[in-house]
Amino acid sequence: MLIIFLINAIAMLPEIILEPGALQCLCASAMETYHRESGGFLMGKMVTRTVRKRPKKMLLITAVYPQQTARRGYASISDGNMKAGWRARVLLYTLSGLKGVELVGGYHTHPHDACELSKSDLNYLYEEVRYHKGREGFAVMDKWLEIVVSIEKRRYITKYSEEPFHSWHLHKRKLEGIVAADSGTGYHFTVGAFWVSKLDKEPKSEFFGLGKKKLIKEVKVHAPV
Repeated sequence: MLIIFLINAIAMLPEIILEPGALQCLCASAMETYHRESGGFLMGKMVTRTVRKRPKKMLLITAVYPQQTARRGYASISDGNMKAGWRARVLLYTLSGLKGVELVGGYHTHPHDACELSKSDLNYLYEEVRYHKGREGFAVMDKWLEIVVSIEKRRYITKYSEEPFHSWHLHKRKLEGIVAADSGTGYHFTVGAFWVSKLDKEPKSEFFGLGKKKLIKEVKVHAPV
């Protein structure tokens, strides 16, 4: 019943809220490989939160799994060790449904780049949901949540603080923040969430023929509470 509820709720393409640990992992993943893209998978479950004194159903991202064996470039990320990537995916797919938590999508970073989905990102996602195609028990997902984390390193003439700190705010649909590594250096983050639909459509030419406006819906990202 929990799995059916989550599938039906995701059909509504809900807004996103991040667990504190999920936001920390997204930022740490981006900072560790600052000059190269990093990425991985997202686990989540539906919750009800109070927004402007009204209950609202949202997708809570409970866990982030960085893909450790990925091949990372400045503007791309792909599988490095195919067998290791397969093992990680099998585990995440198999554990979907544990206490209502499901594999709902993935994330990747954009060093010094816009917090948007590119055509190459869509192409990667189209193939990602087909990673298990033809294997029993692994269906092609028609909807996928992709979180994009853009990161930019900045140095400050006026020092913020002698102690490391972080600050976050909502800007339109995206979550923006700064993590100060020291008094003169900071990392600026922009976190965007994008639902990609109709990923089960074939052939690929028909999928891309629909256009980005019909395929992508950006939703609001809420900071941890």
